[in-house]
Amino acid sequence: MASCEQVLTGRTLSARDLEQIVEDSLRGAPAAKIAWAMSTIMEDITAAVAHIAVPVLIIAGELDKIDPVGTLKSDVLARIKGATMQTLPGVGHLSPLEAPRDIADAVAEFARGL
Repeated sequence: MASCEQVLTGRTLSARDLEQIVEDSLRGAPAAKIAWAMSTIMEDITAAVAHIAVPVLIIAGELDKIDPVGTLKSDVLARIKGATMQTLPGVGHLSPLEAPRDIADAVAEFARGL
């Protein structure tokens, strides 16, 4: 479980959350795991995101090693007209587990601005 925290998180998770991550990961069907790695993650959505015409908030974890802030800025934020991005300090890839209040606050602030 230490590797989970070294790769996926920027903050220490509860034992319960770590157990849930492992359980969820093991529960996935082998075919689904292969499909994600072989197609979904490889899909180029560059053209599609250019057509998004609604307000968009991108929430990034400062310490996310899976979807780094720089990558989100260049590959997502730059391609969605009018999108905004908020970076959560000290947070990794599992932001809903690491910083649920910060996410709720960011979404509420974004919604108030609409």
